Amino acid sequence: MTNKEKQTIKQVPIRDILAERGLFPVRENGSILLYQIPLGDDDEAVLRVNEEKNTWSINGQYGTSSDNIELVQRLGIADGFLAACAWIGGLQERQAAKENKYLTLVEIDNIVNNIKMKEIL
Repeated sequence: MTNKEKQTIKQVPIRDILAERGLFPVRENGSILLYQIPLGDDDEAVLRVNEEKNTWSINGQYGTSSDNIELVQRLGIADGFLAACAWIGGLQERQAAKENKYLTLVEIDNIVNNIKMKEIL
């Protein structure tokens, strides 16, 4: 993985990653989001997300924040750096697919023409 690819992955908002897992902020204060999440033995861990920096910390451990790749690993979504990057990259693709859920008229026309061609053959 190139450094550019890693930086692109790191830009995916932590808010989007958590929303994909059904987790939403219990409190918002500007660019600071607070989530109450089960994490390991702690059923009520508080995850603090800084949207400006796209970083997070747990239970107010300031100065120990990390990026979205480590969060995906910490939450047990993916095991290892490359798997976490792949999952985050897949999230980007899933979001793009949701945004483009409607076909354009040209795409519909192409599909119809392909079906007609198959019927002729």
